This record gives sequence, C-alpha cells and structure tokens, in this order.
Amino acid sequence: MTIRTARSAAAAADPRSPETATRLLVELRCLLELFVLCGFVVAQPLFDVAGRSPEFFLYRRAGATDIVLLVALAVLGPPLVLWAGEALVGLAGRGLRRAAHLAVVTGLLLLLTIEVAKRLVTVRGVPLLLLGIVGGLLGAAVYTRSAAVRLWLRYATPAPLVFALLFVTVSPVGRLVVAGDQPADRTAAVAPAGARPPVVMVFFDEFPMLSLLDSRGRIDPRLYPNFARLAGDATWYRNATGIGPFTPYAVPAMLTGRYPTRRNVAPTYTEYPGNLFTLLAGSYDVQASESVTQLCPPRVCTARAGARGGAGVPALGRDLAGVWARIVSPRHVDEDPTAQFSEDTLDDRSRAAGAKPRHLSPTFRFDQLKANQPARFADFLEQLKPSDRPTVHFLHILLPHQPFKFLPSGARYTYPPIQFGYDRKKGWTTQPGPVQLALQRHLLQLAYTDRLVGEVVQRLKAQGLYDKALVIMTADHGNSFTPGHVQRLLQSGNAHELLWVPLFIKTPHQQAPRVDDRNWEHVDLLPTIADILQVKVPWRMDGVSALAPARSRRVKYFFNKPNQRLEVDGPRNQALALRGVTDRFARPQHGVRGLFEVGPYADLIGRRPEAVGLGGSSGLAARLDKHENENLKAVDPATGTVPALITGALIGPLSDGPVPLAVAVNGTIGAVGLTFTQDATPQTFASVVPDWLFQPGANRVRLYRVERTRAGPRLHPVDLAA
Repeated sequence: MTIRTARSAAAAADPRSPETATRLLVELRCLLELFVLCGFVVAQPLFDVAGRSPEFFLYRRAGATDIVLLVALAVLGPPLVLWAGEALVGLAGRGLRRAAHLAVVTGLLLLLTIEVAKRLVTVRGVPLLLLGIVGGLLGAAVYTRSAAVRLWLRYATPAPLVFALLFVTVSPVGRLVVAGDQPADRTAAVAPAGARPPVVMVFFDEFPMLSLLDSRGRIDPRLYPNFARLAGDATWYRNATGIGPFTPYAVPAMLTGRYPTRRNVAPTYTEYPGNLFTLLAGSYDVQASESVTQLCPPRVCTARAGARGGAGVPALGRDLAGVWARIVSPRHVDEDPTAQFSEDTLDDRSRAAGAKPRHLSPTFRFDQLKANQPARFADFLEQLKPSDRPTVHFLHILLPHQPFKFLPSGARYTYPPIQFGYDRKKGWTTQPGPVQLALQRHLLQLAYTDRLVGEVVQRLKAQGLYDKALVIMTADHGNSFTPGHVQRLLQSGNAHELLWVPLFIKTPHQQAPRVDDRNWEHVDLLPTIADILQVKVPWRMDGVSALAPARSRRVKYFFNKPNQRLEVDGPRNQALALRGVTDRFARPQHGVRGLFEVGPYADLIGRRPEAVGLGGSSGLAARLDKHENENLKAVDPATGTVPALITGALIGPLSDGPVPLAVAVNGTIGAVGLTFTQDATPQTFASVVPDWLFQPGANRVRLYRVERTRAGPRLHPVDLAA
C-alpha cells in the first residue's frame, strides 16, 4: 500500500475527518430521499386505501398499539431496508454506491408513475407497465440533472410523517387509535327472570333473499332444505330489508335500532356504546363472534379469542403488504383491502399453528369435511350448550359473501384476486358470461351456507335448546348481479337484490310457521328483540317492534352512505324479489347438481363429448392459466380442495363475439360458458365444474367450441397450448 493510499484510508476511518463527514452527509441525503420517495410510493397510498376501512383492522382484531406499530413500519421500514441494501453495495466502491442509489430511485419513480397513472388512465397490464418504465426513466433523468429536484426531495422530509399523523388522527381508522374505552354497562338492562330464553343470532353477509327463492316466491327446498325447514318453525319476515350496503354501518343499525347518521365512524363499541350487547349484559352472558365490527366490549363478551388463523401485527402486515402489491400492480386488481375478506377454516387455523393439513375423505360428503368449516363457525357451534346463566350466542359470518370458494359439498377451490367482469367503480360488465358465472358461484356457496344452517339447528336440538331459544337468522345486506350495475350501490333496477334479505325469527316455543309481510327494516331488529325479552331500551330508536302495529308507510329507507337517506318503492321491488332465481337460472329439480346446469347448453352437463357428437377441429387454440394448469397435474381430493374453477384464454385467430366453450374433465362435460373480454384480454374463459369429476393425481381437461345445428349441438375440439 502506498503512503498516500494509507493516509486516505486512515482519513476515511477517522470520524472527525472532512472525508468521513462528507460520506456521512451523502448517506444522510440518500436516506432522506428514500424516506420521502417511499412515503409517496408506499405510505401515502397505503394509508389512503386502508384509512377508509376501519373494518379491515377490526377483522384482524388490531388494537391501537398494533396500528401505531404498523404505521411506523410502513413509514420507516421500506426506506431503511433500501438504504441498507445500497450501503452494502457501496462497500464495493463509491461508483457502485451511486449506481445503486440511482437504480432504487428509478424503481420508486416507476412505481409512483404506475400509481398516479392508474388514477388517470384506463389502460392496464403491459401498456401501463411500459408507461411506468418511461416515467421512471424520465424521472431518474430529471433527478440526475437537477440539483433543485434533489434538494426538494430533502425539503419534503416531513411529508411521510404528515401522512402518518393524518392516518392515526383524521381517518376513520384513527378513531380506533384515539378512542378511549367507555363503560360497557351504563346502558345495561335487566330482563324479567321469566323472559330470559337463550338467544341465538346468526348474521350472514351479502345475501339477497331472492337467491333462496324459486319463481313462485317459495324457499327452494331442493337446494336449501335447511333454510326451508327453519322457515317451517319460524316467522319469515318476507318484506325485510337492510338499511345500507356496507357492514360497518348496516350491522350497527341492526344492533342499535338507529339509522346511520354519522360518516367516517368506526363500527366499534366506543362509537356505539348503546347496542344489543351492552343492553343485555345485565341479564345475559354474551358470546359474540363478530367479523368486521367490534360492537361488543371486551368486558362484556366472553367469546373465545383467537378464532381466526391470524390476528395482530403479523397477519396485518401480510394483509397490508398484499394491499400495497395490488396498489402498485399494473394489472387490473381490486385495491379494496376488504374485498378479499375470507373466513379462515379449521384447516387454515391448523396450518397457522404449524400443524399438518388433515386429509379428508375423497367422497366429499359434507359431514366428512369438518376441516373445511370456517373456524369461527366451529367455535360458535361448540358454544351452543346449556348454561346456568342465559346466554346470547351471536355470530356474524362472511357467507355467502365473496370471495366465492365453496362448493355445496364443502370442498374448496382456488379463486382469482378479481371478480371476472367486475370493476369496483363501474360495476358489472354487460357481457353475459362473467355475470352468469358470478351468480352461479354465489348460489353454489349459498348451498354450502345452507349446510351450516342445518348444523346450527341440529346442534340446538341435540342440546335441548331449539324449542326454548329465540333464534334469529338474517343478513345485513344483499348483493346485485344485474349487468351494468355496481354490486353494492343502490341504483335504478337493483333494489330488489340489494335491500331484500332473508329474516327468520323463531320465538321460544313457537308452534307454527308464519309469513309476515309488514314493512320491516333492519332498524326494527333491536326493538323486536327487546319486546320479546321484555327489556326496555333506554335510548331513542328509529325502528318499530314487530310486536307493535306495523309502520304505515310503504316506501323503504336506504342509505348508500350514512346520513344520505334514499326512498325505495317497497311493494314493486318486493314483488321483483319474490320472483326468485333458482329455477329461472339453474335446474334445482336435480338438487345441488342442478346448480352446475346453467345456460343455454345446460343439457350437455354430465355427458361425454363423444355422446354429444364431435365435429372437426374448431381452428381455435387455448391456454389455461398457469396456476390452474399446475393444480390439475396433482389433484389430491383428500385435502378437500379441487381446481374446480377452470380459467384461461383463447389464443391465435379469434372470433369477434363470445364463443360457447364446453369444459370436460376426465372425459365428462362439467360446464359450458361464454368467453368474454377481461381487461385487455379478449376471449377469456372461466367456468366452475363439479368436484366429483376430479380424481387423485393428474386430471385431463379438454375444451370444445359448441356449435348449434339442426340435429343438435356439435362439439369442435380446441387445441390446448402447453
């Protein structure tokens, strides 16, 4: 080593030397620039999306400490990790250090361009990615050439801290951080000793009443025998409507008896201290398992904790990482953090605890698929037993709510991160294929939900509680499958799907079924329960008890947003709801198998292609989506999961309009659907096929274009690309 080199090394090692000070200043500038860029790329969009959804944090039972810790990680974690990576590269030389920083800045500007462009343009996929690359390179060029831009980045250092402060103070989520605990018993009432029957309440979610009904307005027992049997023991309020399309204010209205009047309010007991749970706390033990609300104070509820496979910071961190990945993705994905809420099953909870997945019977009999039951439902069933003190058993379960992943047997299938044919801002496409598919998947999941209803009733009877109990089953709101409409926004033409929900109330010792067509709105639920239990509610309610004279008005009140009341024609839309859907859409005469027999080619389901009639080559080729192609190679029905949703796209010369495609699994046709355009991909196909067509090991899928002829349908094979 020369004397000069040795002196330079010594100077660099001396923390008091000008050279060391300069290097530290450079590192500080790099860190501040990364801090600001990550604030705009990671923290701000994440806080903007998640901050509007306090239910997202309630779903994972996050406390104030969890939220603050995650905020700190979102603001500090990315820049520190990136800076540390740059510093490691810098150990190999200053030139590499500068190149690494420029590369990271370019990458962050690329992501920022994609985020901004997604708000301004409609293109997605490769075009948006290319736009991001151009924006990143141009931004990096400006950054390299302009000292003023680099200086501005450092002056903007407070921005990420401002984003964090606004998130924890001003956003609806902030109420979860700053709200203090309020006494839980100040509204408690005491019911007379003779009026303290067990109370069993099950709230379903995203459940339009017409999904249960046939075209004559009857609950279809061929598909939903357990709902039909429950209606045979209870009062069916056939004109019951939810008051809003979103759980965070629909459920509080049900449990307080009040219409929603405040915006940006978290659905917690601190915001709604007077509710069913606090009211009955003086007379009942309360075992409440809520999904995206927390209306039962911890000191009141005795429900078992840990019902989900993940809670707190680790689960929230994974979820938020997934949300951010969707925000920066150039593909069309739903950025709503609540869009993919899904009930963890017993198997999911076992996996989270480190246990090996259980193998189940390949026959897919419902009672042999216990590991596929939602974990919170299994806990709820276990709690349904006699006790020395009367108990309120409450379960709000996200079924038949999206994502659709259950078949009637209880088997599960994988599902994509988007709903085919749906845009959260624009609503459903007007193409028939994806809307029909979504409705079919909804009805399949509803048939599974019916099995759960049967288990509740069976458990209550086995424990000697059914006759004694007040049993209530309903849903907070419906869901629209009308083409061109938003799923959960009241628009002209979808009120009958969105407002009308099933409501069954079996009073203690009820002897005969009843149908009641009074103008019921879900604010009537609490006053009705209070009257049945002979409890006085100490706050003003908007609802009317079903034991009192019915309200005289015929219009329905509904709130797309809190404090924005809309009025809906009740009789006309109830008549539409009573038209039902089961036998107008599928073939319930064949039981749940009939839910796979949909569309104009339903006769082909269950037949072998050669028995239908094979024609020449279709001249078409197709490629299955990669994950489905891989799943089909190693099916293990004993896990309770099958690749029942077959998806992909036609390739090569394409037809102008929708193509009817038959999907055969192991030589039997399981579905016939129409192709559709999804984002920039024309001739996309997606069909759900029966679980009983799969066998252990490799499974063979074949596609056929269906042609109508005078002699009947003809099937033309479609080549599958490797």
